[in-house]
Amino acid sequence: LGRRLGLGVGLGAMESKGESKGDYKSDAGAKDSGGDIVKQVAELIYGDAEFGDHFERWVKGHAAEFDLDAPSDEHQLKYTALYQEYQGMFEDKVEGFLRDKGERAWV
Repeated sequence: LGRRLGLGVGLGAMESKGESKGDYKSDAGAKDSGGDIVKQVAELIYGDAEFGDHFERWVKGHAAEFDLDAPSDEHQLKYTALYQEYQGMFEDKVEGFLRDKGERAWV
């Protein structure tokens, strides 16, 4: 999602593809710099109690699966699966939020 929103690639990477920050358009057709999208997502992440509660429940439900006494230089393989589950859930929530707002993520 971050890459599709331009968050993970930076403007330099977008401009090297011939795109500019101002090329984003919402489904409503209004030109948008992307700043509004970032602000909306930040408000969702930091200001929406339901969003935060959803992830807090997930973390509490999976906390016992983490071995805090394991050597710090090794991670169990199941951590990768948990990370991917969490990341997918996070991306689905943010993409659903943007879709409900009528926004399209960059492809």
